[in-house]
Amino acid sequence: MLKINEIYNSIVLVRVAFDLPSLDDTARIKDAIPTIELLLSHKNKVILTTKWGRPKGQDLEFSTQKLVDVIESELATTPKTSSSPLERSTKVEFVDQFKSFVQAKTQILNSKNQVFLLENTHFEADEKSKESEKRTIIAQKYASLADYFVDEAFPSSHREEATNTEIKEILPWTFGLAYANEIVNLDRLRLDVKKPFVVVMAGAKLETKLSLITKMLPKADKILVGGLLGFTFIQAAKDLDYADLPDIYDSYVEVDFLDQAKELLKTNPEKLILPIDIVYEEVEGKKFGRDIGLKTLELFESELQKAQTIFWNGTLGFYEKPPFDKATHELGFFIAKLETAFKVLGGGDTGSSLPQEILDKLDFVSMGGGATLEYLSR
Repeated sequence: MLKINEIYNSIVLVRVAFDLPSLDDTARIKDAIPTIELLLSHKNKVILTTKWGRPKGQDLEFSTQKLVDVIESELATTPKTSSSPLERSTKVEFVDQFKSFVQAKTQILNSKNQVFLLENTHFEADEKSKESEKRTIIAQKYASLADYFVDEAFPSSHREEATNTEIKEILPWTFGLAYANEIVNLDRLRLDVKKPFVVVMAGAKLETKLSLITKMLPKADKILVGGLLGFTFIQAAKDLDYADLPDIYDSYVEVDFLDQAKELLKTNPEKLILPIDIVYEEVEGKKFGRDIGLKTLELFESELQKAQTIFWNGTLGFYEKPPFDKATHELGFFIAKLETAFKVLGGGDTGSSLPQEILDKLDFVSMGGGATLEYLSR
């Protein structure tokens, strides 16, 4: 495969994952800056392309033009890989490729700038068409803009889209630095895990995490289950006549997955650790579980204390509404203090729910949500 440090004096299309939850949450931009800097130091022009949000047609609310100032700020404040950072500007020039790909190419060729940002790829419906032939037509348009392609969008790697699948069949390509780093660190969980291996699996949807739980069970020593998906497992355990389980009252249960949860509990009763107490909230006469309780937190910490490898995905409670973020934060601080374990956080809401002081003490924070789960499930 082409190596990124072999690309010089060219025009490089870089697929990035700047699908920001807000303009203040720039972690994904920071993650891509080293790749951009490396390409710039090799005298390349860099064209950034990304999806953002879920626009219906060309919805200006999700125009990537809004990201220009944020990217420029991150480029200006990040240490440069170039030995002469003053040789160039950190200006990012917006290019609306949908007006005309030919005009876009002319604009890029004639500009003195080195960094360009294309309009939201999802403004074109066929970008994510289920038909590869349609995606190929779109990919050919993007490929006409550049000499090389760099995939720096690991969070989108589980989706088939023209600018991260078919384009690789047209242009010479390689992975970006952050994408390659994702693979190196996640492979330590897939291929070379140091035991005891403890997994914290929480969050909202068992549907998206069931395959990973199934895949992890043979190699994990314990899987600690929390969040909304914990209620489905608690209900499944009650159906199997488990004793001493907390009431879930009106908490949401994914009924379609109860049978699979029961089967996992039957075959792995010692590995799956369920909540033993719950923090509730009453809303309009109904009672919902919102967080794991103190006894469960202590139980989880006792298992994590033994671990040499930890993977955590999903928040333990309704973290958007204090005080139901308490267990997630406390477990984060506990894990951060474990010095001998290799600690990996599985991105998505989990990363955005934790303060930076915790994230800084983890060994690796994946930028992927669904992509991380998909990769680990292979």
